[in-house]
Amino acid sequence: MGDKLGRKSVLMITITLMGGASTLVGMLPTGKQLGIGAPILLVFLRLCQGAGAGTEQAGSTVLMAEYSPAERRGFCRKSGSLFTCTRIYAARRRTLIGY
Repeated sequence: MGDKLGRKSVLMITITLMGGASTLVGMLPTGKQLGIGAPILLVFLRLCQGAGAGTEQAGSTVLMAEYSPAERRGFCRKSGSLFTCTRIYAARRRTLIGY
């Protein structure tokens, strides 16, 4: 998709997808108001967030690698993935340990 539409425009679409889904999650009615539709909408919006996050991470790593100087291309490409893995590890550690 990034090759056809351009990496920057696809990155903006995915950021908008994530932001829009996050906003709509905050505005969802309760299960008492909407019934079974509330959890169904919540799962759908969370899937949209996940799709946006995965595409955004991959697209931003490629964009960083393309726009970085030739001698620093490897470092820039790995730093995006390294920071993502570090954030996931920190979040899991915080959840398990509690601090």
